[in-house]
Formats: sequence, structure tokens, C-alpha cells
Amino acid sequence: MATATFVKTSFVDASDQTHSIAIVNVDGAEVEVRFWLSLIDLWGKDDTKQYICAEALKQTGNLADAHALLKPSVAGKLTLDKDGKVTSDTRNWQQKWLNDYPIVIAPSVPEVDPLV
Repeated sequence: MATATFVKTSFVDASDQTHSIAIVNVDGAEVEVRFWLSLIDLWGKDDTKQYICAEALKQTGNLADAHALLKPSVAGKLTLDKDGKVTSDTRNWQQKWLNDYPIVIAPSVPEVDPLV
């Protein structure tokens, strides 16, 4: 299981027009994550750090660990009508992130008996 630890943020620009850069330690390796500075105002520092750590885990191929990080915080649901149109979306950003980056399990291939 990979772990992500927020290290620091390097503000590239204090405007909403540019990405800022955060450094995250993922199992001893430093990973750069670009993010919009406005996320801090929108979600607060703790949720922004959680997002940055989830993104670092995703970037390093540790999607299952990113899911484990976010699952305790998920809330809300997406409701569709009979035609598949959205009638209500109360999902928080964590649930939306999990929906946007699902863990896809490859179907197993049945073993073939070489003697048949």
C-alpha cells in the first residue's frame, strides 16, 4: 500500500489563471502535482491537501490507494430519471473524483487446455 504525504506548496501565481505546484512524498519519491490555487478557497486547506495527495497517488499508478484515501470522505449521490438525465447531483468532490477515476478490473481470461 502506497502512502502519500503532503510536503509543500510552491505558489507559481496567486491568481486563478495559473496552476500552483505541490510536492507530495509517495513512498519516498517526490511527486509534483499541479492544481488551481482557487481550490483552497473553494474546499479549504485540508480538502485541497487530500485532493493533491489523491492526484499524486493516481500519477504514480496507485489508484487503489487514492480510492482508499478518499472513500471515508465521500457523500452524496447522483440521481437519474428513466431517460438517464440527471435530476439531482449531491455528490461531494471526493465522490465525483472516485466516479471520474474508477478502478477497472480486467476480465480474467479462461485457461485453455493445450491438449484439447
